[in-house]
Amino acid sequence: MWAMTMSNLRCFVNRGVFDSAPRSRCRLSAWILLCAGLFLHCAPCDAADYNVDHVIHITVDGLRGSAIDLLGPTELPNFYRIQSEGAYTNNARTLRENTVTMPNHISILTGRPRDGELGHGVTRNSDPGDASVTVHTDKGEYVPSVFDVVHDHGGSTAFYAGWSGFNYIDNSWNEVSGAADLIGADNGKDKIDVFNLRTNDDIQAQTSDLISDLATDPYTYTFMHMHRTDAAGHGNGWDSEEYRDAVRLADVQVGRILDFVSSDPTLSGNTAVIITADHGGIGTGHGDINSVETYRVPFYTWVSGEQIGQELYSANAGVRADPGLLAPDYTAPLQPIRNGDSGNLALDLLGLGAVPGSSINSQQNLRLKFELDELQEMFLMVDPVTGATQLRNQSTSDVKFDGYAIRSASGSLNPERWHSLDDQDGEGPWRESNPSSTFLAELYQDGDFTMTPGQVIDLEELFDPSVGVMDLEFELLLSGQSTPVAAQVFYNIVPQPVSSIDEVLLLVNPNSGDVQLRNQSGSDVSFEAYKLQSESGSLLPEAWQSLDDLDGSGNDDGGWRESNPSKDQLAELLESGDFTLESNHVIRLGNIFDSEGGMQDLAFQLLIEGEANAASLRVVYDILPENPDYNGDGIVNLADYTIWRDTLGAVGIGQPADGNGDGKVDRADYEVWKQSFGQLYPPVDNIQGQTVPEPPAYWLLALLMVVSWVQQKTIKR
Repeated sequence: MWAMTMSNLRCFVNRGVFDSAPRSRCRLSAWILLCAGLFLHCAPCDAADYNVDHVIHITVDGLRGSAIDLLGPTELPNFYRIQSEGAYTNNARTLRENTVTMPNHISILTGRPRDGELGHGVTRNSDPGDASVTVHTDKGEYVPSVFDVVHDHGGSTAFYAGWSGFNYIDNSWNEVSGAADLIGADNGKDKIDVFNLRTNDDIQAQTSDLISDLATDPYTYTFMHMHRTDAAGHGNGWDSEEYRDAVRLADVQVGRILDFVSSDPTLSGNTAVIITADHGGIGTGHGDINSVETYRVPFYTWVSGEQIGQELYSANAGVRADPGLLAPDYTAPLQPIRNGDSGNLALDLLGLGAVPGSSINSQQNLRLKFELDELQEMFLMVDPVTGATQLRNQSTSDVKFDGYAIRSASGSLNPERWHSLDDQDGEGPWRESNPSSTFLAELYQDGDFTMTPGQVIDLEELFDPSVGVMDLEFELLLSGQSTPVAAQVFYNIVPQPVSSIDEVLLLVNPNSGDVQLRNQSGSDVSFEAYKLQSESGSLLPEAWQSLDDLDGSGNDDGGWRESNPSKDQLAELLESGDFTLESNHVIRLGNIFDSEGGMQDLAFQLLIEGEANAASLRVVYDILPENPDYNGDGIVNLADYTIWRDTLGAVGIGQPADGNGDGKVDRADYEVWKQSFGQLYPPVDNIQGQTVPEPPAYWLLALLMVVSWVQQKTIKR
């Protein structure tokens, strides 16, 4: 980095940047610091930074996010109070697997999805009526919860339930079913100190119980479930006046709790309140997992004595992504905020670690606020889809600075598309450095450059989305300062509904040459042929794992058929029918990209079932540089460790346990596996038997169409 930045400085000198004005020479030392990366960090406010000794965790059963928007601040003054004083979103998500009460509450309390090895395994939605039936018996192993972590660290816990089904939760962590306390003093196996159950939907009395108990002896962690909204939705419909009345009544109870905490001498100034929901609803039910009104829920956090006032997706740019109207699964690179984030958020606020075995917010990186006071809210806004980049001053005052630098270790900068301030001011005082894909910088030679409040400067498409790595670092040299400061980079991810084909891509690892066809859409995609080209001859046909190879069939048998593989082109045709690539599945085509000198110029086209023309799809390089799923079964577990152990020391491209893609299986690949243990990865498709027979006439038409397509020089874009 130092050699590179000194080269940039020499370029500055060669271009005369420091020759025309004495003031510029005086800034040399500051600019060296800027280019060398010696800067001050401007950190977010993490949940653990707050002074919190008590958490009240509330679920309003059946509260859909749109209800708060619909009723507004006049009818829901306390939810809107939290919007002003706390952190919130009305666009959080439930479990992806379902939108019913019990599984979502178990997810909230354990930080787990429902399904898979990492899941909590609970599918029931009622009280089994048998105290021996617990979360642990349903899962087949002990499942820790928020109650475990708080109780085992010497804290007190309580559960105020509004539904009889939650006897199941009490039975799961009571003195019989709870785990032994192995942390410090033995606080016993009963993880829930107080279980208060009211089944008449009298949430006023339920709130009175809670306030009375907390006034006498406040618990460290209190969980409260309000059921009346769900009952109103089932009884009268989620669009009924009865349901809206139930939401209004829940708001009143929230206000009572906030007012009590604010006035109580023991709780005021050190208590947090978290509010979310298990699901929404539509009509008189909530079982449709593909309805936005069932999977969109609110997520609110309020800390006594703190003035936060931030929308949660804004506070978590680069950590969570607003899903819009979509419902991403657990493989999305940036997850939405889920109701299941709230359990580990509660522990983070209390200064405790995440629930053991959890995977939702297990890093406890959900932020409540992001402050840019040091830079007066100056930041870089990047559209990761188009690469468009803006410099923004969102403060209420002028910001003066003398220079800036943008770095990308992955080479994600596009200097040819950079519309620098030097470009924009003509013969003015801005001078840019020697631009490259890893470094862009400019210095203001004469006086101070001022950005006014709300001003936006368009730097055009300086981010290269084809590289696929959002790693930009942005630094400002503020006027009168000798040391640059780090400013925030926000990625303006705004998901839009897309067709399935738009979410099918070719993933290329430039380090190992591994190439994968990935379907990241929410639906299956059927196709009949594909073609991969490289004008530079960067393909390795001898390493190609074609679908023809994988389906075990020869030519003229209705299966896949290769078409004269070469360094310039790899193509295949399905002789009969079509092939279905299921949602979130992957096909590995082998290490067919030349990682030793090959050019990143691959072009990929797919012939979709029933289409006359091929579609050009995205080629993404190194979007997942490390893959610890060594056996390709979709989850990182002990089976992957066995493969690493058995191949330790192996050298060569394509080793299954070469997690970091450096051509050898060593200790570094063990660390890749260890750090990702329990994570889900898209499974590798089983090619055998995936074809669907079609009538012979259609096969003849498809064959003629694909042969013509493979030969054509123009493609559909």
